[in-house]
Amino acid sequence: MYFETIPAGSRNFLSIRVEFQEDQTALTTGTGKFLISEWADTFEYALDPLPHNRTYFAAHLEFMNNYWEKASNGNIQINSDDNYQLPLADSAFTLPQAMRYYSNPDSLDYRLALMIYQSVMLAQNEGQYQSNNDAVIIYHAGAGQDFKISLDASPFDIPSFFFDDEYLSKYLTNDQYNELSALNCRRGIVLPESQNQLGISIALNGTEILLSGMLLGLPTMYDI
Repeated sequence: MYFETIPAGSRNFLSIRVEFQEDQTALTTGTGKFLISEWADTFEYALDPLPHNRTYFAAHLEFMNNYWEKASNGNIQINSDDNYQLPLADSAFTLPQAMRYYSNPDSLDYRLALMIYQSVMLAQNEGQYQSNNDAVIIYHAGAGQDFKISLDASPFDIPSFFFDDEYLSKYLTNDQYNELSALNCRRGIVLPESQNQLGISIALNGTEILLSGMLLGLPTMYDI
């Protein structure tokens, strides 16, 4: 029923990969950098295995396209062209703060909005940002704070979320908001490199589909 109200065609989802300043805190998963090799003393993950490089994220975008194309009976496609996956090199943009800074519970929305702004501006400053986009997907290093896990060893991981123009205008300064508006950054989602925690395998695909559905205009899939 809902697909009948969504315009058919291809969506240009611009993905941006960002890392953080490296740290060794146990409060967040990993060191702030994308995982290329396993952590010491951990097993090889069955879901979303390493390396988490540019090819890995391209495969996730391809999965997203395949899912929505199938679910919509061929009416919706996700553009996964190479120039919509940033950086163009097999690397990542580096944010100016450690992950823990952006997950401060006392000012979480403000810090996450700042993370969006800084991610977009890093791509823009490198001359790679594509203003002709329908939405932005920010993939960040580390795991998402999205599942209730007993004895959570990393309670300050970054939650995955959908953002829109209203959110950006509320939590950014006027100058920052206007800069993003000029770049046609008005809506998007923030996702981790994986949902795997130390010793626990959790697939990222479900989170991607849940949030990308909101980009397409679907109600949240938690709404029965």
